[in-house]
Amino acid sequence: MSDKFNILDYTDGSLLKSGQTTDFTPAGRTTKDDGGFQRGIAGSKADAQYDVLTTGQYAGTTNITVNAIVDAHTNACVFDKVTGLMWNRELTPAIYGIGTEHLRWDDTAGANEDIFNYCDSANLSQLSGFSDWRIPNIVELNSLLIYESSFTPPLINNSAFPVWTISTVYTSTTRADGILICYAVNFTQGRSQFGTKTVSRIPTVLVRLGIE
Repeated sequence: MSDKFNILDYTDGSLLKSGQTTDFTPAGRTTKDDGGFQRGIAGSKADAQYDVLTTGQYAGTTNITVNAIVDAHTNACVFDKVTGLMWNRELTPAIYGIGTEHLRWDDTAGANEDIFNYCDSANLSQLSGFSDWRIPNIVELNSLLIYESSFTPPLINNSAFPVWTISTVYTSTTRADGILICYAVNFTQGRSQFGTKTVSRIPTVLVRLGIE
């Protein structure tokens, strides 16, 4: 597969659907809520939106080393045909810190067990054959959320991302009113939340643009 997709190729609005399909509009109203209108780019959140890549360069694992700890990380990826983003299929593991913990956002004052050092190592090792991985920003990570109330958490396409069992995932975005705080996305409650950069240990996921 070599075709590249871009959100601008779609004419049904410039933003993604939320994934909500239940109509909660109060009785007797003509104006509908999100589930009633379901506006946005057609196909958003559905299986047809994603290509799951598990063969060839996407088979097997690649060793990602942080602080002498090796993560044999999956090469499997998910390509979002709506946004043009490619996601690694699994989150960063809980194998760091004291015992088994996730990575910090900023660990430059400690053992450098942070998400950016992890991403640097993934690029050095050419995870899935690529060296341009990065940490998603808050808008990109929110694009994976499914807001349907009847959906069982985690609120993400479970066929494309079957192993996401953690509720909160780091973004690369810093909170506007506090440089020591970063944004994360909660995939249990479908909302953004915050983490202290040098304290919180939660997973993240790697993303890049394009299929090649």
